[in-house]
Amino acid sequence: MDQKQFSQYVAKVFNIGLSRDTLARLFALCGYHKKIALIGWSDYAKHLINVLDDRVVSVIDNDPQVRGIQFRGVTVQELADAPRDVDAYVVTRFEHLNEYMRALAAIRQYPAVPYLYAEDYHGLSSAFLNPMLHDPAYRGLAAAGPPPPTMMNGDRLILLLEMLRIALHYEGAVAEVGVWQGGSVWHLCQALQRLGALRTVFAFDLFDDADRLSGRAIMAEDEIRRRLGFYPAVEIVRGDVRKTMTRLDKEKLCFVHFDNQYQATVIPYLWQRLVPGGVMLLDNYGHVRSLPAFFDHFFAAQGVHVAFIPPLGQGLVIKPQPPARGR
Repeated sequence: MDQKQFSQYVAKVFNIGLSRDTLARLFALCGYHKKIALIGWSDYAKHLINVLDDRVVSVIDNDPQVRGIQFRGVTVQELADAPRDVDAYVVTRFEHLNEYMRALAAIRQYPAVPYLYAEDYHGLSSAFLNPMLHDPAYRGLAAAGPPPPTMMNGDRLILLLEMLRIALHYEGAVAEVGVWQGGSVWHLCQALQRLGALRTVFAFDLFDDADRLSGRAIMAEDEIRRRLGFYPAVEIVRGDVRKTMTRLDKEKLCFVHFDNQYQATVIPYLWQRLVPGGVMLLDNYGHVRSLPAFFDHFFAAQGVHVAFIPPLGQGLVIKPQPPARGR
């Protein structure tokens, strides 16, 4: 099919769930390659199979839900079973952009064989890593259903989960202070479950004890318990955290998500229980009303610095490891 015929084809394509511009770019990338393997079963892959005649010899996708699907004589295969004598690999599923490059390098296909991808996929830029879509540990979050409401946008949630993953190299439980309606702790529990890292998660907030006329007191404990029911090791702690934090008296913590303003008794208490190497993410650190100078003063006295994360406004603290003892 030449460019004129392809343009006529694209004009007839339903642009539902895909971008005609992206499809055109993928077609151009295929160029004059005679044997092409597509990376990822998608509508883009199906359209390319339609227009590239017999040049597409395989669709590579390790997802067991699509493995073995056949379309116009082309089979969706695992990478291990896919043909190796191809002229190019063309990424047709945005989520596979990053991981399959490394997988092909492991079997000495990349960079010997070109690995081609569009500049964007239906508005999703391929220039930068998107952990929520490119990392298998997070990708399933979209299939978990809508999360509870949260004030954290996508970038804040990615930082939250990435810091959790760092903290999981160390022993200890996970604590969140300031749960509100449970959106961020839901993401923490989902990530722990998908990573196969069962840690007790303590979720602190006023919940039903909050001032009903505050305008923000919609943290229904029973509802949040139901939303977190998929995770077996979560404990909701209701009440003023300055009084309820004693629930952690016998606990070690590897990760603390503190979504509140500075509290003179709570922060030292949590810091004492954070293990060396553990992570504390201060979600409201960048808000002046959260008293960032008080956070700075406390942590400076511990010999550490609060790293400010622009433009998200979060603060990050990692508890230092004790110095190695000399022999």
